[in-house]
Amino acid sequence: MEIQKNLPPIVKSPTSFKMIVPAKVENKIRILLNSIYNIEWSGVLFYTYTGSFENNDLLITCEDIYPMNIGNSVYTEFENTPDIAGYIVDNQLFDCCQALIHSHHSMQTCFSSTDISTLQSEG
Repeated sequence: MEIQKNLPPIVKSPTSFKMIVPAKVENKIRILLNSIYNIEWSGVLFYTYTGSFENNDLLITCEDIYPMNIGNSVYTEFENTPDIAGYIVDNQLFDCCQALIHSHHSMQTCFSSTDISTLQSEG
């Protein structure tokens, strides 16, 4: 028997914020997109931030990405493993927060229904 969770609603807001994607991170993303162009991939995005949503001065800086999964044409997923901790140690990412990064390869740049479910359950 599956238990239904009461997931929070997604609140749409006109709020925007700045995100810095350094060349090192952009290059990794471009390599992934050029190498794995017809299926979805996913991994961990390491980032730091200053400011807040509440003060409307949020600034996110992408520090690195760690690819974890090459999925299929419509889906990708991964689990947190000890490999992530090793990557953090090896790359001095101790002060970073973690988020999910994934491709949509040939799909629109938007939140898919799977993305929304992930935001509701994990966000």
